[in-house]
Amino acid sequence: MNPLTVTSLTFTVVNAADSVVIGSVELDDTNRIATFTPTSNLTSNTTYTATLTTGVKDLAANALGSDYVWTFTTGATADATAPLVSSDDLTCRILK
Repeated sequence: MNPLTVTSLTFTVVNAADSVVIGSVELDDTNRIATFTPTSNLTSNTTYTATLTTGVKDLAANALGSDYVWTFTTGATADATAPLVSSDDLTCRILK
């Protein structure tokens, strides 16, 4: 992917009322993972819609064929349990 095309304009998140969630977008080009980080906590027990638009392009300037859209719902309560890291010589896992 062209990291210059994966931005807060081409990776959007909206709530059920179609209000845009303000946040930043970062692309891990090595692992091909785009991460959206909202500027404030998402509302609990709420459905959100995330969209990658056709403005996202690869390095040859080929755009997505169509918008990629998915939904997710936040949990009823905040998760206040900090993750634990377990490591040995071969693996590193994040445990909860």
